[in-house]
Amino acid sequence: MNYSSTRYYYMKKYPIPASMLKAVAYLCMLLDHLTGCLYKAHLINLGVSYDDNTLYIVGRAVGRLAFVLFAFMIAEGMSHTHSSIRYLTRLALFALISEVPFDLATSETAISWEKQNTFFTLFAGALSILIIQKSSSLVKNKAASVLLSLLPTLALAALCYKLKSDYGIWGVLFIVLMYITKERYPLMLISGAAALSPGYFLYRLFVNIDNSTSVTLSTFPAWFMKNQEVLCRNFYTEAYGIAALLLIYLYNEKKGNQLPKAFYYFFYPVHLLIIGIIRVSLF
Repeated sequence: MNYSSTRYYYMKKYPIPASMLKAVAYLCMLLDHLTGCLYKAHLINLGVSYDDNTLYIVGRAVGRLAFVLFAFMIAEGMSHTHSSIRYLTRLALFALISEVPFDLATSETAISWEKQNTFFTLFAGALSILIIQKSSSLVKNKAASVLLSLLPTLALAALCYKLKSDYGIWGVLFIVLMYITKERYPLMLISGAAALSPGYFLYRLFVNIDNSTSVTLSTFPAWFMKNQEVLCRNFYTEAYGIAALLLIYLYNEKKGNQLPKAFYYFFYPVHLLIIGIIRVSLF
């Protein structure tokens, strides 16, 4: 039985529409933010180490599914949207709308330049996909087409790194990976799993997890020893996102019973705003 017939068999047996993938993504994101923003602040307030807290670890682990599913949905959205410009405009608009709620929830201040919200990364990933689509239609030579789209994609990823948007370079490239492999599930599973564990570990190693800019070849061993526990935890933490790749395998490419489009966009800033207000009020 070939891959396409196998996929069709599972599509019939376990049909998961886009609406269900979105529901899982939003629930996982909500749990991740409740754990990472409120529960973490509560533990810190008690003077308890959150790294060793089982509830915190479980909440963050489940939350790892969210970005994988959002990355796949961006890839699907850019493949099926009637207007890429409107799609990108909505992402950019909600990146701006979500910034104050994101800052409140993550840093307890209305404006913070330490980190920017995930919509910036989603926008950059979607724009990269549009560039790939345009380059493939303009240039018939596949190698030239890849090169033409590679440089702008890397530039957008670098911009996200400079802006310190959530998931940064890795997030943009992962969205592009989902787009490139979404019709080839075995390749998606293998490359996605590699990106989620050793790939994310190397990314965090590259950007310096303590945001230090003074790490050199001579100081690297000491820096690594200082951060090895957090770095090693990143090696396996993102690997929980592989569960999202398994859910994507059961996706039947149908919309399902969708909620209004506005809900999916407003949920992100609204829930972050509520979490931010609670965090500022209580902690």
